[in-house]
Amino acid sequence: MKKILIRTNFDEKIGLGHIMRMFYFASYLKKKKFIIYLALDRNINKFSNFLRLKFSFCNIIYIYDKTKFNNQLEDANKIKKIVNGFNITHIIIDDYRINKTWEKFFFKKQKIIVFSDLDNKKHLCDFIIDSRWLGKFTHSRYKGNLPKVTKKLLGPKYAIINHNLKKTIKNKKFIITFYLGGGGNFNMIKNTIISLSKLINEKKYKNISIYLIVGPTIVNFKKKNLKKKHIRVIKNSYDISKILQKTSFFVGVSSSIIYELNYLGIPSLIFPTTSNQINKDNDLEDMGFYFNMEKSNLIYSKKISQFILQIYHKYIRIKKLTKKRKIEVDNKGVERIYSIIFKNKKIFKKIIFKDPNYNSISIVRDNLVNYYLNCRNLKSNRDNSVNRKLIKKIDHYLWWFLNNFKHYYFAKNNKIIIFLSHKLIKRENYFIGSWFKTFEKVSILDILKVLNWQLKNMKKKYRWLAVIKKSNKLVFKINTYLKFKKINPIYDSKSINFLVNHYKIKNKSNYYFLEK
Repeated sequence: MKKILIRTNFDEKIGLGHIMRMFYFASYLKKKKFIIYLALDRNINKFSNFLRLKFSFCNIIYIYDKTKFNNQLEDANKIKKIVNGFNITHIIIDDYRINKTWEKFFFKKQKIIVFSDLDNKKHLCDFIIDSRWLGKFTHSRYKGNLPKVTKKLLGPKYAIINHNLKKTIKNKKFIITFYLGGGGNFNMIKNTIISLSKLINEKKYKNISIYLIVGPTIVNFKKKNLKKKHIRVIKNSYDISKILQKTSFFVGVSSSIIYELNYLGIPSLIFPTTSNQINKDNDLEDMGFYFNMEKSNLIYSKKISQFILQIYHKYIRIKKLTKKRKIEVDNKGVERIYSIIFKNKKIFKKIIFKDPNYNSISIVRDNLVNYYLNCRNLKSNRDNSVNRKLIKKIDHYLWWFLNNFKHYYFAKNNKIIIFLSHKLIKRENYFIGSWFKTFEKVSILDILKVLNWQLKNMKKKYRWLAVIKKSNKLVFKINTYLKFKKINPIYDSKSINFLVNHYKIKNKSNYYFLEK
């Protein structure tokens, strides 16, 4: 019978991700008749009952009594006595503090299995398991940081989630779940919850409920202003699977919980609270997460609460967007890991996607919401815009669902090179429009093609108005070529005033006001 030692830790500063991942993995190994030893730093009173009950099938060993973890060498020597004393055959490590300095004591004596999501550390191990998705870079990680013999189990195929999660649970209520992980600072989301609660009361939404999951190590939590009928506070919950199954929309950290959110197909607004939770937009979109923002955006609580209500009103549209995910997590990650390590099964092939097929001129869909913003925020585009400021994600998300503009893109060689949009101001009988380039190269001929298409395909009975910075001589020449003319302020001050007010222009002398 194989004996396994798991080296991990759980305390006030460490989230639930590591300990819960090890619980699910250990539970599976127990079914396979393994004897399991769980090595943790110290016995902390407020967590002892949870650990004793959750890991009742394990032999829990606390390494430190009056002292604490100081360095890897000291820790490895303590573990070495345990390994030798119990004839351990496999060591599983899920601890950011440990690398090759610790592992060299056991490598080639015991099988070393490392769970990590940090590819910048050197390890001496037989297997490394990292379920993080980083697009085309997923399978090329850890180069130069591992021995040649190390087998790499990389990507969401190896994500470990609760095997008992059910996708089919339906709920009559629209449940918005807030979660900061096992810990976190409640002040980050407090004002958003209060603001959302006020909107729910003011607009009398009877079928919306707010679930707030308060982790066991959260700080600054106070129940003041949360005693409402539509707010349910769930405290000290270590396993939130049953709550997630009821959730309509999730607001919280982009920690390891994203794998369960992906599995359940729950639309989400996520944000990182640690550096290892930061991901690129397109990698999160592959996983079905189209709404993500920096932690700094959390101060805009009223805007976030307004955005959440937009999600409620457009939920069918949002649900369809979430279903477009390229990566689908299942509940078989632990089985795959077991079969490769203990049954010598082959590692799964790399995931390869075909490039998206972008047509010449097409309508912009919701899956481009972040790429649209990233292009709009390019310095070259901002320099030629009335608004030169970087647009925040929460402002963009709100605008995306509230504005009445028609958005299009122009693609060439299967790459989007221009975004364009227009809007009919019916009460004034005006068309106004805009365009900006992407990260790709664009020629004057491309711009002319796009603008000619726009002018020819809209209703001809309406006038077009345009605003161009006088410093932007190229675009002025292009519009002149397209037969736009300067608006005469003597005869048509109304049109100029409209443009000034619409675009919030402070100094009219810096702009050309044109019509066609």
